[in-house]
Amino acid sequence: MWLYGRGRASSSLLHCTAFFAGSGGHRKPDVSAYMEKPAVAESLGHAFVLYVIGFVVTPRTFGARVILTKRQLTLWGQEDSTYNSGARNDDLGTSHIDSVENVTLQLSDIAISCDTDGEIEETLRNRPRFQPTFGNGSRAHISLGWTQGSQAVETGFDLLEIIECEDRRANDPSMTQLNDGAARYYGDGQCAVYLDKPVKVGCLFSEQY
Repeated sequence: MWLYGRGRASSSLLHCTAFFAGSGGHRKPDVSAYMEKPAVAESLGHAFVLYVIGFVVTPRTFGARVILTKRQLTLWGQEDSTYNSGARNDDLGTSHIDSVENVTLQLSDIAISCDTDGEIEETLRNRPRFQPTFGNGSRAHISLGWTQGSQAVETGFDLLEIIECEDRRANDPSMTQLNDGAARYYGDGQCAVYLDKPVKVGCLFSEQY
């Protein structure tokens, strides 16, 4: 049995990182370019809705899978088109995550427009049930917990590995039916849960969490 916790978290706030700037005094060379994007400058301090469409469970991490709207994709600055074991090793070289741009998720008193519901519904309707996210923005997630010896940053890499498994099993209809969704086991302790309906989470686009 795996026990998940949030030890060594840099903040108690749940968050969805839109751009990782580096850590330990080492900044990525494209930080300035990202911060100068008009979409980023115009969106700071704005409330959004994040759509959680499932969960990823591995021997290392437990995370919520997020699908981004078209506007949110303009704020996305993560490398996520393909899984890269070298990138995983690079990001795991530090024990604390310092993010310049991310979305924080502990807000309950902000009125948020949900006019993007139709956009998300159409996107999911036009995609295979067991391949809801891929390509740009597919690494979007919320780290909920991780096992001893693992780190929150591993959640995104675990999600990318799940996406590769989904691609390899694109023609495989096998799954386990749940009350509000379905689950699939991909081997090596990797499991994904697919919700029938997205869970909407209010959030704020901010510079730090």
